[in-house]
Amino acid sequence: MNHTWERKYKRIIVYLIIQTLLLSILVNNDFMKRLNYFQSKHMAVIELLLGIVILIMHILIIFIIKDLYKTWKEEGEYNTNKVKYNFIQEENRRYIKHKHDIKNHILVMRKLLEDQEHDKLNNYICHYSREIDNILITVDVGCTELDILIYSKIKEARKLDIGVEFKNKTYIHCNKNKIIPLVSILSNLLDNTIDACKEIPKEGRKIFITIESNPLDYIFIIKNRYDNKNINMDEIYKEGFSTKENRGRGYGISIIKERVQKLEGDLDIFLDNDYFVVKISIPKFIME
Repeated sequence: MNHTWERKYKRIIVYLIIQTLLLSILVNNDFMKRLNYFQSKHMAVIELLLGIVILIMHILIIFIIKDLYKTWKEEGEYNTNKVKYNFIQEENRRYIKHKHDIKNHILVMRKLLEDQEHDKLNNYICHYSREIDNILITVDVGCTELDILIYSKIKEARKLDIGVEFKNKTYIHCNKNKIIPLVSILSNLLDNTIDACKEIPKEGRKIFITIESNPLDYIFIIKNRYDNKNINMDEIYKEGFSTKENRGRGYGISIIKERVQKLEGDLDIFLDNDYFVVKISIPKFIME
């Protein structure tokens, strides 16, 4: 795909250079015509031919740009489908592994029950339940791209020993043209949240992700534990602001704010006891 882009881009550059040279010749010849310098009796034919060639160049450039746009769309669809395929493969692998393991777990629990080892059985069931919660992640918000994004971020957080509680209370109807800015918003927000959780001890790491709606808006609420340091809420929306010292970051919130405004939504950030909370409301009529 990248080689196709590069080849078409170079072709456009070559055509533009040729077109610029021909236009320069026409303009220069018009100037010379006024002074009656270097004028051939066939100059009118030459000018006509140059004009036709320039017109052809224009048409070729338009078609190449159109083809380039088509290639860009196909590449985007290819990347999306590739991510979807990997997502399905991962889910299938987890399902097969869980199906294989569950028989062994049932045998162990049955044996503990027969031996009346109730305390051990209870501990085993609790441990197994936690393991299932960590392994099986079900995300279905109505938009495949968002499903993949949220799934991957939950998986990334759990690898870092960050507890994640995900609640989906609605079904999102999202226009294809709005998917990219929405994914950008949630991607930056979840990245910031995961980074913030890495700053605190493992036993306190917790993220809550809630997606809900009202008659007018889709509402996304992300909250995470933070390290109780003083945060200046008046500065938080400014570009470059960061709660992390000496990290050279802080552009996530400004990007989120810009994307939310483009979708005519509202961004609300506040502190709730030991939690840093970001609430985003986006009108349904914009998304649909």
